[in-house]
Amino acid sequence: MDTYRCHGHSMSDPGVTYRDRDEVSGVRRARDPVEALKQIMLANNLSTPEELKGIETKIRKEIDAAMDQAKKAPVPPTEELWRDVYFKQDPGLFIRGTVWDQSYNLAKAY
Repeated sequence: MDTYRCHGHSMSDPGVTYRDRDEVSGVRRARDPVEALKQIMLANNLSTPEELKGIETKIRKEIDAAMDQAKKAPVPPTEELWRDVYFKQDPGLFIRGTVWDQSYNLAKAY
């Protein structure tokens, strides 16, 4: 199995300077796992195009509602950045910032 990165490495790397858009879109069309599953489901009469379109519409509405909720929510306090970062995280975890007053002691934060 191999993978293909459809986007650049970072904001400064759009990913199209060393490969053309046709290559990226071709790989995306040929190897999109969601599209592949849809085609398998249709080919084996496991779903109809209308059912799949209905599922996509429902999911898009759920995503849009979640995005609206997130945009309207207040910005969480900075300490929340460090909550649940590690599995079985030590409640006394100390995270040193680039300057001392930007360090966090989770025991004090909660």
